[in-house]
Amino acid sequence: MSADAAFLARLSAAIQHHHESTMQLQQLASELIDHVTRMRSWTDKLQAHLVAPETPARARQDVVVPETPVASFQTFEPLTLPRSLQGGPQRGER
Repeated sequence: MSADAAFLARLSAAIQHHHESTMQLQQLASELIDHVTRMRSWTDKLQAHLVAPETPARARQDVVVPETPVASFQTFEPLTLPRSLQGGPQRGER
């Protein structure tokens, strides 16, 4: 009988371990879905900003041809993003 008890104890431990692993995977999957949702929301906002400029001045700026060739620029200025897009997607943002 002790062999049966030892087997049942090992089986019980294996089932418990499997259950805990499954629960961790479900939690990670949920977090991944949340992350992907935030990324999608942020990229949609970014695309809307890049496709449809927010101001008429920005629209005019997009069509102005620079007077100096691009190769002669020494420094590059980052794109000006609206405050809602700065820093990328944040937790809790949808």
